[in-house]
Amino acid sequence: MKTAIALASLAAFTTSVQAQYFALTAVHSGSPIHFLPVNAAGGILQLGGISTHYCPETVQHEGGCPNTVFTNFLGGNGGLSMGALVPGGQVAYVDPKCGAVKYTEPHSAFIPVGAITDGFSFTQGSSFGILSWGEGFIVSYDDSLNHHPLSEHVLIFKGLQ
Repeated sequence: MKTAIALASLAAFTTSVQAQYFALTAVHSGSPIHFLPVNAAGGILQLGGISTHYCPETVQHEGGCPNTVFTNFLGGNGGLSMGALVPGGQVAYVDPKCGAVKYTEPHSAFIPVGAITDGFSFTQGSSFGILSWGEGFIVSYDDSLNHHPLSEHVLIFKGLQ
């Protein structure tokens, strides 16, 4: 099953110098995942659930933390990153062992050997855009992950070859 991930633009079109952030939403009509948001939590991208955020207390005090309950993304012209305000950002990648779409930890550029960081493409439509990747995306609920704190959510994997 291939699933499209639609993008809701969060910023007006601007010059190419300024980054355009967007949210991701799964679109697969007639399925339980239809219109679930794509969120980052626990090192993986998932459908549904709550996006995890961290904002230092000093920044919170100054009112500089984003007021959001979803994950912001940017990219789609080869790579995909989260709209994280940390040095080096946070890059999405396809895990070479299990095929799950994961992301780097804050303040770390570590990506496993063999991970795929390119191939993400964005096509703008009239009211929303489509994010795609190579062979497509597959979503899966895996009962074997019942020990994992995110087991109630749907995980995103690379498409089958």
